Amino acid sequence: MPVLFVILLSCASTPQVPVSTVSTVETIASEPAPDVPVNLYRLSLEGVSAVFLGERVPTGIEARMGIRGIRFEFDSGEVVPFVPTGEVYFSDWSFEIASPDGQWLLLPQDRYGPYHVIGVSRLAEYLAGGEPDHMLQQVPDDPSYGAWIHEGGTWVSDSEVEYRAGLSDGVDTYRFSLN
Repeated sequence: MPVLFVILLSCASTPQVPVSTVSTVETIASEPAPDVPVNLYRLSLEGVSAVFLGERVPTGIEARMGIRGIRFEFDSGEVVPFVPTGEVYFSDWSFEIASPDGQWLLLPQDRYGPYHVIGVSRLAEYLAGGEPDHMLQQVPDDPSYGAWIHEGGTWVSDSEVEYRAGLSDGVDTYRFSLN
């Protein structure tokens, strides 16, 4: 019986620590919820802005790794999210979606392609379900190899896109000219 008394006495003397304090609650309330994307960057083009949404990443990591989506805000007030046809990985996004002259957009559709090239003047039509002006996709000669990864899409001039595509054992660089 004395042993039981000692254990109960020990438990009763343990100080109670508050679960939260006012300052902790205020700190949590002032930060966005983890599943609520933040505006990372705004790219202004003629008649429309691309707003890159996602999460901030730690110092030393490329900011583009935090992109989780894009929405387009038209000067008319219309706001339309960009919905890729498949899954775009965090490493597939880029802030550099516009051609240097601001007339064209390069949008990834999936980790395995394609890229869509859309004229900014046709963007609203495209986002409403229209076809892209150009579709860039590489496929293996032998379908048993599966889909090729598409990555690194970038504009190299006002009218030329460069991207990489291939399998894990070899990725090649491809160029596409709008002309």
